[in-house]
Amino acid sequence: VHKTGGGNNTSFYNLYIRKGDNYSLEHSSSMVFSHSGDTLFIGAMLPKDITLTCPSLEEINSTGFNVYLNDVSTPRLLVHSGPGTETVFRNTNIQSLSYTGEVNNAMSMYDDNKLDTVKVRLGKGSALKFEDATYHVADIVVDSLRELRISGKALNSL
Repeated sequence: VHKTGGGNNTSFYNLYIRKGDNYSLEHSSSMVFSHSGDTLFIGAMLPKDITLTCPSLEEINSTGFNVYLNDVSTPRLLVHSGPGTETVFRNTNIQSLSYTGEVNNAMSMYDDNKLDTVKVRLGKGSALKFEDATYHVADIVVDSLRELRISGKALNSL
C-alpha cells in the first residue's frame, strides 16, 4: 500500500484491515489497485479511508498509510511500515509477528492482542505502545524512542 499523491500529510491516509469470510475492498474513486498472484497493490491519490476485509493475511508493506488491524487472526504476519506512519493492532491473534517501522513510526497494541513470538524493529524517533498484548517471546530493537508505553496485560509478559 502506498500513497501516490496528495502531499506530505499521511494522517488522512488510513487503511483498515479486518477479518471476514470473503475478500472485499471499500474505497473512494481516487484509488488505483492491481493484483499479481496473491498480492494486492493499493495506491491512493487523495486522502481517503480504505477498508480491506480478508479471510487471510500474511504480509503488509505500507508506505504513507496508517494501518489499523482489527480482529485479525493469522499464524504469521510480516509488517513493514514506512516513515511517519502508525500501525494499530486491536483484538488480534498472531502466532509470529515481525514488524519493521521506519523513522518516526508508531506501533500500538490495544484491546486484547494474543501473540506468541514478536520481533519489532523501530527507527529513530518512533513510539512503541503495548497496552493490551500478551506474548511469550519478544525481540525488540529500537533507536531512540519518542514514546514507550507498556501497561495492562503486556506487563505480565515482561
